[in-house]
Parts: sequence; structure tokens; C-alpha cells
Amino acid sequence: AAGEPPQVEFETETEEITAEPALSPEMEEADLSFASLQPDTPPVDEETPFDPIRDTHVEALDAIRRGALGDAEELLLRALRLCDERNQSDLSRGIIEYDLARVLACQADSDMLHRKERYACALDHLRSSLAATDGEIHFKFLCDLENGGAFHQLAVHPDFEPTVTDLMSLIQVA
Repeated sequence: AAGEPPQVEFETETEEITAEPALSPEMEEADLSFASLQPDTPPVDEETPFDPIRDTHVEALDAIRRGALGDAEELLLRALRLCDERNQSDLSRGIIEYDLARVLACQADSDMLHRKERYACALDHLRSSLAATDGEIHFKFLCDLENGGAFHQLAVHPDFEPTVTDLMSLIQVA
């Protein structure tokens, strides 16, 4: 009819839309390497029940990442107190003690005045941690002894080198 706009029909084809696009092999490799850089802390979502020990430990790890070692030390000590109050497993306590030993060693590296006492305290927590975790963190400890690792300066300090060597001799890595 005259004066009416012409009728236009569109042909539509539906395509299946996937939630995640397929990654090329190069992208998958990059994705995996990025994942390896992420912290070891599990993601916390709204459905995860409140766990004051885990939450305090995660908060301490965040403080470490920010470089707030004093805050991290306080949080890790709080997590250890909570472990005692709640009769947590030796493994849970040992993992937290390991992180505390790392923090104390890093603080000692930059604190000439209190270096020896912080290193001694770090070694006490490290010794307890290695015993409590029954091999769970041995490889991590060996990596932290390498140049740039949290325990490297402690391991080469003349007063503590024999103790670190003794600890290393107790470790068997498969």
C-alpha cells in the first residue's frame, strides 16, 4: 500500500554462546603462568563460613604482601593464640608459625639493633613449624633459603648458620 513503510524481514541465526571463550594454546600457557603468581590463600566468598583462624591468617598474608610486617606479626600471633584456644591441629599451627618465622626473619634483615633476637625467635618458630607440619613445608623452606628468600640472610649469618644447617639436614625432599 502506498504511504506505508516497506516491510523488512531479518533472517536471524542463533549461535551457541559459551560462558568462557576457548583459549589458544599460548593464552592457556599465559593463563597458567599468571595463576602460578597468585597467592596460596584460598578465595573467600559469601558462602564460606566465618573461621577466625583462617580469616586472621589470610589478613596477615595480605599485610605481608603490602609490606606491613609489623601488622602481619600481630595478626599471625593472634592466629596462633586462636589455634591454642580452639585446639587446632599441629599442621594448622605449623603453617601459621612458618609464616611468622618468615616475617620475623625479614624484620631482622632490616633491624640491626634487634637482629639477633629476631633471628633467634624466627628460628624457634621455624623449628616448631618444621616439626609440626611433617614435611608439608620442607620444599618451601628450602626455597626460602635461596638468595632473595626470607631465610637467606638468616642462613648466612655466622651466629645462626650452624643451626640452619642442622635444620636443613633433617629435611628430606622427595
